[in-house]
Amino acid sequence: ASLSGVGEAFVLVASDTRDCKVLYANSFWTALSGYPAHEAVGHPWAALMLGRLTSAEDANHLNSAVHSGQAAAVALVCYKKTGVHFCNHVVAVPLGCVRSTGHPTSVVCLMMREIQAGSTAAIQHHVHNQQLQAAAAVRTQFEQRSDRSAAVPVRLSQCY
Repeated sequence: ASLSGVGEAFVLVASDTRDCKVLYANSFWTALSGYPAHEAVGHPWAALMLGRLTSAEDANHLNSAVHSGQAAAVALVCYKKTGVHFCNHVVAVPLGCVRSTGHPTSVVCLMMREIQAGSTAAIQHHVHNQQLQAAAAVRTQFEQRSDRSAAVPVRLSQCY
């Protein structure tokens, strides 16, 4: 099973770095954000997606959860590479550790989906549940790998 085979936009980030650098971005995330994976990997996810209209309080809540290894969900105004903003439902799910260059790196999956501003609570709940199911699939694939260093191509050098 491939991490890229999950039908939701997501990035894997290093939760033990101050700025949560992107370790992996799937093709759905690159389509959502407009950033090719090679431009995202090694950069802080927030620097790529957050901007002037993003709620600092909600972004801080999400980042706090990511750094503490906790699950969280927020709706944030995010930005595509083109500068266009959109309402993004983000779910953070801790996955575990990988070994990169000899030291362990904690990894969190950030599932993302663009939703229409003003969506009903039922639609928001449905999106949230779909993202949790996809995150569970990513976690299962991640945990089943015998060599977790190969599970994530780590290149740290590089709305309501």
